[in-house]
Formats: sequence, structure tokens, C-alpha cells
Amino acid sequence: MKISEKPPKFSATRVDLAAPGRDISSTVPDDRYQPLSGTSMATPCVSGMGMMMYALGSGASPDQIEGALRHADAMAILSGKSEFRSEEEYVRLDARDILKQAATEGISVLEQLERRYPVQDEMPMAFSSDAKRDEYFQGRVDDRAKRVEALKALEGEPGYSGPKTDWSGEKAVQISQLEPAEKAAFYAKLDSLNQAYYGRVIAMLT
Repeated sequence: MKISEKPPKFSATRVDLAAPGRDISSTVPDDRYQPLSGTSMATPCVSGMGMMMYALGSGASPDQIEGALRHADAMAILSGKSEFRSEEEYVRLDARDILKQAATEGISVLEQLERRYPVQDEMPMAFSSDAKRDEYFQGRVDDRAKRVEALKALEGEPGYSGPKTDWSGEKAVQISQLEPAEKAAFYAKLDSLNQAYYGRVIAMLT
């Protein structure tokens, strides 16, 4: 398997999950195969492994399957040598990884958290309704809030010697309960990021 030394242009200094994605034999028009590279080639490997774990019939949640992929449990689970950890344990593993990576890179825990679990990112999203949009982003808010609570607990442990994070700016909002003006402000950042994303795409094409 060929490994590229160049990280994806949309990542920071690390990746959470790696899969074969270079010179993958892929189907193309006219009943032909052609070696192609990129995240579109790697994604089916990850999706397939996730579906294989789901097919085990263990009743694992999507969060547990994601946690198993992120923390290298997948092969042991598929081979029957291990079982899924609890969702809470995967969240704690994420939090420990965030602390470790922040220290390694010399950045704040909040900055590392934002890289790993942003509520809003640069990729444009389309939803069939406002309710579906709210449901999606509420999941993002809740995922981040779980990591914040785990990080608070880790920073409060007696053996923790790193800097303490000011968590006062982290608020786990309930989007459905926001007033119209508050909801508009919540989504304003996403709208500006979408515009910036489309602007870069247009610049690349012109």
C-alpha cells in the first residue's frame, strides 16, 4: 500500500483515521477500471468497515462504531477478539487524545477541540427542512458538549499538571429553544463559511 507523506489540504497536522486511498482500482465509464487517488477512494474502505461492524448485530450505536474506528478497535471487534466499549469510554478516549495532541502541538485545548469537533465547518450543507438542519447541528453541539465535560473531568484529576482551560465560553445550546434572532446568529457563522467556501471554489475554476 502506498502512503503519501502529504497530509490532506483540509487537515491540520494530523488525521484521525487513515485508509487506503492512493492508486485504488476504480470503475470508470465504458466498463473500464482506472487507478484513482483521494479521499473519495478511501471513504468506501471506512464506510465498509463500519457497516461490517453494524452487521454483527451487537446493537452498537453509531457513536460506538465511530469510536471503534477512531481508536483502532475495529479489527479486534470484527475478529471477535474484543467488544465495543461504551459510548462514555470512547468519549473519554477522545478527550485524552485532545489533551495529548494539544500539548504535542503547543496549542490550547480549546483550539484542538475546535479542530476535532467544530459545531460548524467550512463544507456547505443542504437540508430538506429547517427541522432537519436543527437536528443535524444539535447532534454536533451535543457531541462537542460531551467532550467538554470529559475534558473538564480530566483537567480536574489530581495528577493533571497541564494548563487549566477557561470553559466559560462553551455553552451547549438547545437550538429548537432559541429565539428567532438567536437562531439566526447561531447560523450566521455557517452562512459566512459557506460563502467563503464557494468563493474559493469559484476562484479555483476561473
